[in-house]
Amino acid sequence: MVDDQGEVHHSDAPTLVTGRKWNPTAATHQAKSDVRHRDIIGIVQQGRGGLGLGESRPSWHRAAPAQRQRLVVEEVSRQEQETRCAKAVSQAKQGQ
Repeated sequence: MVDDQGEVHHSDAPTLVTGRKWNPTAATHQAKSDVRHRDIIGIVQQGRGGLGLGESRPSWHRAAPAQRQRLVVEEVSRQEQETRCAKAVSQAKQGQ
C-alpha cells in the first residue's frame, strides 16, 4: 500500500496493467476517499431498524495499517459489485 510506513519507495511501485479500462491506482484512491468520507459521516440509519442494528466498522483514523488495507480492499470490492449491479439493471429484458 502507499500508506505503508516501511522502506518501500513510492516511485518504485510497479505500474499494473490490467488489460481493461479499470485503473487500480484510481480505484484505490477513490476507495480511500470513500472510506474517509464514510468515517466523517458516521453510522446512518437504514430502513426502520434504527442506529444500532447494523454492523459497526472500524473508523479510518483509528484503524491499524492492516485494517486500513482491509477496509480499502472491501470498498473496492463493494464499488465493483455496485457497478455490476447497475449494469445488470440497465440492460433490457431479453426475450420480450
